[in-house]
This record gives sequence, C-alpha cells and structure tokens, in this order.
Amino acid sequence: MYKIVEKRELTPVIYKFKVEAPVIAASALPGQFLIIRSGENGERVPLTICDYDKEKSLVTIVIQVIGHSSRKISLLNEGDCITDFAGPLGNPAKYVNWSDADLKGKRFLFIAGGLGIAPVYPQVKYLKSKGAHADVILGAKTASLLIMEEELKEYADNLYICTDDGSKGFKGLVTEKMKSLLNISTGDYVRKRRLARACTLLKEGFNVSETSYRTGFSEPNYFSKAFKKEFGVTPTEWLGLEQSQQ
Repeated sequence: MYKIVEKRELTPVIYKFKVEAPVIAASALPGQFLIIRSGENGERVPLTICDYDKEKSLVTIVIQVIGHSSRKISLLNEGDCITDFAGPLGNPAKYVNWSDADLKGKRFLFIAGGLGIAPVYPQVKYLKSKGAHADVILGAKTASLLIMEEELKEYADNLYICTDDGSKGFKGLVTEKMKSLLNISTGDYVRKRRLARACTLLKEGFNVSETSYRTGFSEPNYFSKAFKKEFGVTPTEWLGLEQSQQ
C-alpha cells in the first residue's frame, strides 16, 4: 500500500497527489509513467510521473476525472493508501542519456495543454538541473483550467500562457504562439525536425525506406521528395556527398 501524503485540487476535475513510493522515487526519470490501482478490484490506470523526490521518497501524479476509476482515485484523501503503484515504466526522454556537457546550453521548447502539462514539468526541471534552457507554452480554454503554472515558472526560462478566451496571456492557440515566437508554422517546424532526424538516421546506416518509416513519412517516395525540396538533393545523393567529405 502506498500512502498519500498530500492532495491538491488543481481544477474541479484535476487533482495532484504526492505519494510515498521510495523505490519508484529513487529510480524514476523524466518521461516515464506508472500504473496505479485503487482497491483489490480496481481498474489499472496508467499515469505519467509528474515529479519525484529521491530524498523524501515521494512521487507526484496528476489525474483527471473522466470515468469511474479516475473518480474513485480522486476521492482519496491525505492519509489514504493506493493499493498498487507500479513503476517506473516506459522509456525516459532521450536526452537523459546525453552527457551534462552535451545538455549544457541547449535550448528546448515544450508545448502543452490540459493534463498534458503534467509530464512537461519533470522534463523542464531536469533540463534546468543540467544547465539547459527550456521555454514552455501552456494552453487552456480559459485561465481557470491552467495547471502547474507556478511550478513551471521556477524552472522555465520563459513561460508563455495561451487561453482560447483571452482570460490570461495570449488569446489564441498554442500553435499560433509558437509561430509568432519561431516565425515558422507548426507544420513546417515539425517537417524540418523530422528531416533533420532523417539526416542522422541516414548517417547511422539506415536505408531510405527505413528512414522514411522511422521519421513518420507515409512512404519513401514522398519522403524523398520532401528531402529534396528541403536540401536540394535526394537522400541518396545527400549521403554520398556526406561520405565524400569524410
């Protein structure tokens, strides 16, 4: 059994819990999740690890009330216990395998809204501890639905708030805010990131078809056309030029 030591209502349907879980707290990394269960016959609920404190042996989770199981968990109070609290599960964020020297000074941009804000927090906190820089764009329909704003202010270099109704910060979508900051549309930004990743995969020895699949392009011909439009040469020609310069 895992004891709840702190409970906080973030919105009328979103709650944050700090739970005593020494083993998970000692080994958790940004990007991982756990599975919890309340009661012997309770449903298994996967939740992102929102924070972890190795010294205090505490793990923080955030849950949104959607159905019966999440409502049952939301009704637990400080001093109550969660039956099962299994983790950490899943692969952590890729950059946790980078050296401190590689991370120091790097810049990251996170975009999140609603419950999706919770998994961003441990990543921004981790990057700050390694000397990296993180900007965060948070979005919600209205100001009352924003969560973890104050917590993120402590670690983000810049925190941008967006609300659909303009009740706080920028009035509009997070993608519109990103475009104003980067002077590039969301679609173009994603495409450029995918093609940059493709270059890395090609140099690592993956063929065009494998690279196309791994970077999310629908089929190799479309990938090759997008690659040539961006770099002026086909993937095969680009790799030949890279190899000739070594």
